[in-house]
Amino acid sequence: MTIHKVVAELKKARKIAILTHHNADLDSVCPALVLKEVLQNQGKEAMVGAAESVSKGARRMIEGHDVKIDPDVSAYDLVVTIDCASPEQLLPIKLDYTKLVVIDHHQPGALAEKAVAAYVDSTSRSCTQIVYKIVKEFDVKLTPDMAKLLIAGIVGDTAYLRFADIEIFEILIELLKISGKKYHEILDLLGSETDVSERIAILKSAKRIHAYSVGDVLVVFSTVGSFEASVARSFLKLGSDIAIVAVPRDGAVRISGRMNWTLRPKLNLATEIFKPCEAFIGGSAGGHDAAASANGTKPENIKRTFEEMLKLLEKKLGAKAKEI
Repeated sequence: MTIHKVVAELKKARKIAILTHHNADLDSVCPALVLKEVLQNQGKEAMVGAAESVSKGARRMIEGHDVKIDPDVSAYDLVVTIDCASPEQLLPIKLDYTKLVVIDHHQPGALAEKAVAAYVDSTSRSCTQIVYKIVKEFDVKLTPDMAKLLIAGIVGDTAYLRFADIEIFEILIELLKISGKKYHEILDLLGSETDVSERIAILKSAKRIHAYSVGDVLVVFSTVGSFEASVARSFLKLGSDIAIVAVPRDGAVRISGRMNWTLRPKLNLATEIFKPCEAFIGGSAGGHDAAASANGTKPENIKRTFEEMLKLLEKKLGAKAKEI
């Protein structure tokens, strides 16, 4: 579906809920808040909600803005999801697919297939730049605060512009002018030290590492109680090429994967490693070539899932795994 279909649904509805995933990050909650303000400027009622929580990194940036946790959206005309590919990412929020619109930049998943309208562009470096294009379809002048939020979303999902393309730089030039901020001032707003609980999670997970060499590629698996994405990124900094970290819960499991970008010509982490393992976790998976996630209902199968992922990596990389 096209961006115009999404815009048409937004213009038609009067009461709109905008939702994003568990532990909502900058690239989900920041554009959601901007879209909310644009819709309110059009005389509509709009609300932003997140499943379970907003990430620590995003909370500082959105201070003063209202984001509801696990809201009831049954009374809304339209429900818009941002940066979500699967319904598991939104649990325990209950969705009505007959009034669902999806905005995303991951590989198309179950949400986009069921939605009445969807705009999914997996070539976009951030979901924020997609929302920026949608906002431009409305007759609304961006405020400095809206520009600041959009900048934060883009910066947050491009590793501080390390993975930015020409389109992103063009958008940022316009947004920085509107925001009245210098780039380093935006970075100052985003910057925050890792708190003790997150550092403890990283250290505990490091004690549980199972490490392998697959040819010259170093792969690690581990489990943790929370902060799985942060832990996976930390393992890359420690020297691994691929890090896969799971969070087991009662009747649920989340898995996060990160990969060194130099491996992108050889491997797509989301489609070739995570997606084939959906049945093992009883859920769904998605993401990008170098960053993937999965949500399921079978935490008892984590070990089996890790074993299957390692086999898939052996096949794709053409080498047998050796435990380190």
